Amino acid sequence: MASSRTPRSAAALASLVPVLLLVAACGSGGDSDQPTTASTSTPPATTSAAAVPTPSVTVTSERPTAAPAQLVTAGGVADGTPAQAAGVGSAEVTYTRGGEFAVVIVLDCTACAAGTSPTVLTGPGRRSPYDEAPGALAGSYLMDVFEGSAPEQSVWLQAEGPWSIRFESWNDVPGTTGPQSGTGSTVLHLVDQGSHAEVTWTPAGPDDAFAGRFFGNGDQQLFGNDEAFTEVVDLPMPGIFAIRTDGTWTVTPQP
Repeated sequence: MASSRTPRSAAALASLVPVLLLVAACGSGGDSDQPTTASTSTPPATTSAAAVPTPSVTVTSERPTAAPAQLVTAGGVADGTPAQAAGVGSAEVTYTRGGEFAVVIVLDCTACAAGTSPTVLTGPGRRSPYDEAPGALAGSYLMDVFEGSAPEQSVWLQAEGPWSIRFESWNDVPGTTGPQSGTGSTVLHLVDQGSHAEVTWTPAGPDDAFAGRFFGNGDQQLFGNDEAFTEVVDLPMPGIFAIRTDGTWTVTPQP
């Protein structure tokens, strides 16, 4: 059973991991070193300004520093209309955002093999990847939309093997009720009525960390840790809860 430990604030995590600066809602785009005003549609949960921690990952010189040669076009993304793409091997995958909303990346690279370089999902201008693994990789990831950003966006996938990617509006993430459990990064749409949730997390290894971003009822909550914990946190549901980790987690809504 994981020991109880208060999740660290974003300020504490800043000494451990890179920090993304996010203002207002969420959506598509790369990392930003400076606060930027975001413009979004009304999502399942609205937001306020905050810094968002990203879990630590092992730094490797084998991460892509330029777009892969292969270009794959996923098409347009709108509320109710996801964009999808599939391929084999490393690729730059582009899409066009049709509105001011947060975009969720759903990656399936479970058939990707460990090779001379890790499997990495990243994008232009990012200081740290969305995720990476020695071989197989899968998960859901919340991108960041900044006001004035171009509707044409892209991600870079470094991979050896077949993969598929779906881009969808965060308004289309299926709603869930009751306790939720899983392993790895995901984006949840918690539709319970409540103001708290018990979060339990067990790291996948010594280099793993947990970062949570919650958007609901006009507020944004963020917290994280690099040690196993069980803690009741403020989550003014309903809302969107983005989890970034390689480890195992459980989220149990409470009143």
